Amino acid sequence: MNPKYFSKVYFTFLLIINMINSVYAYTSSVDSDEVVVFFTTLGYFSSEANLWHLPVHGWIYEPELTGDIRRHWNEWFSDTPLDKAEISPNERLGQFFVDNQGGKQVVIRLGEKLFPLPTSAENGHFQTVLHLSPEEVEAGRQGEFLPFVAVLSAQDQRQFRGQIQLLNPSGLSVISDIDDTIKISEVTDKTALFANTFQHLFRAVPQMNELYSHWQTKQGAQFHYVSGSPWQLYLPLWELLKEAQFPLGSFHLRPFRWRDGSFLTFLKSPETHKTKIIEHLIASHLTRRFILVGDSGERDPEIYAQIARRFPDQVLAIVVRDVTQEPADSPRYQEIFRGLPAELWMIFTDPKQVQAILSEQSMGPGG
Repeated sequence: MNPKYFSKVYFTFLLIINMINSVYAYTSSVDSDEVVVFFTTLGYFSSEANLWHLPVHGWIYEPELTGDIRRHWNEWFSDTPLDKAEISPNERLGQFFVDNQGGKQVVIRLGEKLFPLPTSAENGHFQTVLHLSPEEVEAGRQGEFLPFVAVLSAQDQRQFRGQIQLLNPSGLSVISDIDDTIKISEVTDKTALFANTFQHLFRAVPQMNELYSHWQTKQGAQFHYVSGSPWQLYLPLWELLKEAQFPLGSFHLRPFRWRDGSFLTFLKSPETHKTKIIEHLIASHLTRRFILVGDSGERDPEIYAQIARRFPDQVLAIVVRDVTQEPADSPRYQEIFRGLPAELWMIFTDPKQVQAILSEQSMGPGG
């Protein structure tokens, strides 16, 4: 064989192999029976580095067979036949019995760039922080969000999209609980909690969307939903925000595994998680002001009072929805808010009360 011809063929072969490897290096290792969910995270700008810090957090899993989910349903809800439930068991219960996919790499397209993300952990979750210039972010942003999409093989026509909330350096943030604050959950009632979580359509607390929309349109508020709920409920919670016309925002939920305890115990012990997340949010953005919104059914008042004492210059107001029929002058609240300004906190049943009172205060940037 002619040496020159052999050399030409050999280098052509190497070029093809490199091209194939390059394609696969920038394609997600997601099989056709696997699903990718991206959670809405919170990005911020560092003036010192002149870069945006953009967290990406997602979850890859393989859904369980419908028959297996029905078996779990019958074990949990023997008194509620499937034909009487308002939703399919796959929609929510199924998310707790998926086959999490560890060791998978997802590649995303953000703007004009491709980013291979770290491989997923045993629980199927993967996380990283990207760093982009102001010009790159401005070129791709849509309002207060920066969208991206997973890069799949050419044969896979599905689209898995995500977005990062872009937090302004100054302004107003609303940190909101979810259960019994904007969504009717009835956490204090075991039977009702299970039904509202797995059997019924999610229902929004009346008029809370109007209050939040008022803060968004009139005060330029950005929203961060901090809840003790598990990440498995992210998708239906996100759909609730959209359907009920709440302002969209970043989500800060908790990982849940059956080996860590019962579902009810999990939901009733969110204090450490909430405190850690909220304190980090405020400490990382000291030039912003914050309204903390929760309900009286759990320990939101206790958590928020503690945070207000630590960040007196940042916490503008504490707003608590009354679901336990305790008036503001009850011993519980008098003890919780002892030493804090009376105008800092309020207990309400009608969201219009909140809008009327807080509209009288300055809540804009630097207000």
